[in-house]
Amino acid sequence: MPLVRRAHGHSPLGDEEAGALRALGVTPLEIHEVTALPSVAATRRTLRVVVAEGYSLKVRRYSRPARARVAVALRRGLSNDRLPGILLFTGRVLVEEWIEGVSLAHLPLSEGRLQQAADLLDGLHATREVGGQSLPVSRRVRPLLRRAERQLARLAAAAAVTEAERRRIARALADFAPEHALAGVTHDDFCAENLVEDRSGRLFAVDNEHMRIGFLEFDLARAWYRWPMPGETWQRFRERYGARHWPADRETAPFWRLTAVLCSAYLRLVRLHGAGIEVPLGRLRELIGSLA
Repeated sequence: MPLVRRAHGHSPLGDEEAGALRALGVTPLEIHEVTALPSVAATRRTLRVVVAEGYSLKVRRYSRPARARVAVALRRGLSNDRLPGILLFTGRVLVEEWIEGVSLAHLPLSEGRLQQAADLLDGLHATREVGGQSLPVSRRVRPLLRRAERQLARLAAAAAVTEAERRRIARALADFAPEHALAGVTHDDFCAENLVEDRSGRLFAVDNEHMRIGFLEFDLARAWYRWPMPGETWQRFRERYGARHWPADRETAPFWRLTAVLCSAYLRLVRLHGAGIEVPLGRLRELIGSLA
């Protein structure tokens, strides 16, 4: 249940958030804490603020302003009506539109919703230009491979994976890694809980703080991990997603899935002290089992 605080008297808003709202000329009435996953960095949180002017705003305070600047600059360069509008970004605080609706995680996944979601991700990946940069671009994959190997070594050192599992995963990474891959606009956290359906039935991507220029195949694999679907449902999503542009390289799919799941396991180990790490570790074991 989100934490709800009245804004009368002492404000639960931090100085930075309160200053951002003053700059917009709005008066907060209620503050709802909606941070989905508490971060080890106490400076990061997300709020829904109901203002006296009769509507709600999303106020997000970042722990890493540099990353936030990348995502905000990228979003401002996109013409995409399925992303909430940015109203103000200053220092570590982003204020954007609040999309009234229901998370897709709480709705049946009808064929229409599945297609809308696939079209939304496809639309981001199909971006041809942003900030004067032509997309997609071909990038060497070796740096990502090396990062995955370092993450795997850290997991092994913490005994999260056995030595036999480490060897199997390392071999699979090397066997399936391509030399180059396409990079473009990526979401990096595309899943049902980050999609909201408004009253008219349109889907919006509402948590977009990790957007960047990255590998499209990695982003697709991350969606596969973050949004578990039955195999045939994922196949329909995948076919709809790829209908308008380049197909995925199925021969390298194990590499992208392994790197996406390794990244999640590593972040849970390092930033959340292992909380919830059983989920990505289970997916890792399923993956290497399917490759045996």
